[in-house]
Amino acid sequence: MPHIAFFIPTLGTRFLLSQPLEFDLYVESRNDSFFEALGYTHSRRWIHYPKEIPQLPLLNPMIEVGDWQHIEEHIPGVGCGWTHRELKKRMRLPIGTVLTLDRIYIRKGSEGYNSVSFNLLYCPVASFCPRNGFKNMGGSKATTPLIKGDKGRIRFWAKLEDVNNNLVFDDTFKGDFLP
Repeated sequence: MPHIAFFIPTLGTRFLLSQPLEFDLYVESRNDSFFEALGYTHSRRWIHYPKEIPQLPLLNPMIEVGDWQHIEEHIPGVGCGWTHRELKKRMRLPIGTVLTLDRIYIRKGSEGYNSVSFNLLYCPVASFCPRNGFKNMGGSKATTPLIKGDKGRIRFWAKLEDVNNNLVFDDTFKGDFLP
């Protein structure tokens, strides 16, 4: 039977992706900076008005891999109940992306809300790289060629299941590309 070491990273841990990370990105306020970096504006409005979702080609095909999915579920309750709405899109961050662990949310009895939040520090796709990524990863002194981006801070969360099934990282990465 293979043995796997149990690992819970501390907040602030940096991960260098050694395989692409695919996950569903939900339209929710904590993901606004990710959608804005892709070029989408007013994305939260689309949860309630799905007909307004722009039928555009992918704004960043290096990152986006799926079409919009709109989920609507009526929850019975007091009065007429309420409608739970979700809107999500499948994303793929490429090999070489560096993420910082920002938050882990796990709560017994609310497994559907288990999630992990990240800050995107560096992305090898110039159109999706934060402007401070070049500097944070070592700049001109880095041991690997780095690109310069022009995006602001990119923070996002993904469901714990997506992260557990898809996050593969270089466990020798020390946090930057300096010698």
